[in-house]
Amino acid sequence: QIIKLSEIESRLGQYYVTPEGAGTATGQSWENAMDVDKFKEFATNQENWQLLNGSVFHFSADEFSFGDGFLVFDFSDAEEYIELTFEGTVTATDTTTFLGRTNTEEDKAGVLWFNTDSYLIRNIKFTGTDGIDGSTAICVNENTKEVTFENCWFRGNSTTGTGASIAVWCGAVLNIKDCSFSDNYGYGSAIVLTDYAKNSVLNITDSEIKSNIGNAILTQGKSIADVNATRVVFKDNRSVTDDAGSAVYVQGEVTYNFTDCQFVGNTCDLGTNLGLGGIVAVDTDNAIIRFDGCLFENNDCYRDEEKNVPLGTIIHLHNKQATIYFNACEIKNNTSGVVAGCGGKGGSMIVNRGGAATIAMNNCSMH
Repeated sequence: QIIKLSEIESRLGQYYVTPEGAGTATGQSWENAMDVDKFKEFATNQENWQLLNGSVFHFSADEFSFGDGFLVFDFSDAEEYIELTFEGTVTATDTTTFLGRTNTEEDKAGVLWFNTDSYLIRNIKFTGTDGIDGSTAICVNENTKEVTFENCWFRGNSTTGTGASIAVWCGAVLNIKDCSFSDNYGYGSAIVLTDYAKNSVLNITDSEIKSNIGNAILTQGKSIADVNATRVVFKDNRSVTDDAGSAVYVQGEVTYNFTDCQFVGNTCDLGTNLGLGGIVAVDTDNAIIRFDGCLFENNDCYRDEEKNVPLGTIIHLHNKQATIYFNACEIKNNTSGVVAGCGGKGGSMIVNRGGAATIAMNNCSMH
């Protein structure tokens, strides 16, 4: 049999994975798919970097569990830059699912830990990570350059501290496209840029962040980052009690650009906390935040008891000097005050309480 060279080349770097494997388990086709253990051994071995560079791993529409550990991708000894792709399968009834683990140590990954290079992840659901402080389903660490998620789902991940779904611990670029985050729990339940995320970039487009508890997106106090969100829907997220920023909690030296985003039905239960408020909580002097063409509707912030202290539903600054711009935004049917959903004393939409913040609005509608 004569096989064209072009056909051979098209098969190089294409590997197929099912939970139990198939055939000869070489991974060269679905009929001979490698199993989970062989994938782990092959794909995380630094000595295989030449074979792995540019490779695509295709996963069947099944659940994959990686045992008691998480997968560490560290090719720091490679002689050149490495790029890897993990691609799931989506059918009418199923999708590739990576099951997380219970983390009993701080700052660990539930599924994937990236230490170097660049990765593209498509069509995979991440669920089940349950950890303590700093544990998260995906950890982007050390010398990782860029990680991109396309058409991925993050469901039911939790931590007692920061992070639940994705945590960035370095100056990497994180791209999120056509993804969904829901029912996750933790400070930064969808995405957290930690104190170690120096000169990092988060680009999130055409995605949905809904029904999470905690701060859906969190930039921590020592982070230096640019965050660009385009056509992102923040819906029905809740803060933990006594905290603000159910949609976004802004700390650090950061620039946020929100374009054509929707903030709908988010809630903050501030308890007895008088210092914070807002579904977008701003707790830094070093932030520039721009909202362009955004909708704020049916959001609610409230305290457990009446205090003669202003409370902002959309934005609340307390002795901060951040700069915030609204352009062509619509703000409607939002409430704040003492009783959930009812408004009350001290309620407002945007509050600058002390400090020398700059808040500018152009061509906006409030009703």
